[in-house]
This record gives sequence, C-alpha cells and structure tokens, in this order.
Amino acid sequence: MGNYEVEECIETARTTKKFGAYVAAIKACRKQIDAAMENLNMGIYSRDDAEKVVSSRYMDIVDLFEGAGLLKEPKGADLLLDRLSRERQELFEQILERD
Repeated sequence: MGNYEVEECIETARTTKKFGAYVAAIKACRKQIDAAMENLNMGIYSRDDAEKVVSSRYMDIVDLFEGAGLLKEPKGADLLLDRLSRERQELFEQILERD
C-alpha cells in the first residue's frame, strides 16, 4: 500500500469519524511500517527512509487512536501508548542494526 492510499485512509477516518474507518487507517499505517522494514531489509530503503516512515506512521496511529476515542480512559491510554512506544523503539533498534 502506497503513501497516497495510506493518506487517503487516514483522511477518510478523520472526516467520517467512523470507527471502522479508524481501524482501516490504523491497519494501513501498520502495513506501511511493515513494508518499510521489508524495504530496509532488502536494501531498497536507507535507514533514514525507514526511520521517517516508522516515526510518521506511529504518530499517525496515535492520532487515529485518539480520534477514535480510545485514549479517553487514562489507564487504558497509558497502556496503549506504552505498547506503541515499545513497538516503535524495537523497530528503531532493528533499523539501527542495519548497516
């Protein structure tokens, strides 16, 4: 899934405010993150390229969770944000391991 399609999914979620659209947009972001990591492993992306995709898409995911109303309860929000932060950090570590 290309950048344009992901951006379209995100925009649809933000404008329609429908839960299903948020889920689709989050899945699209995750697919693009996976694709960036695969492109890094195949030598198509540089480390910087992969870092940019991972960073921006994780920021989008947090925004989408917030838009879907999933960050309203403090304890649940903390757990979700902590998990996303750990996932992002693990990917950054994988990116840094690549030379």
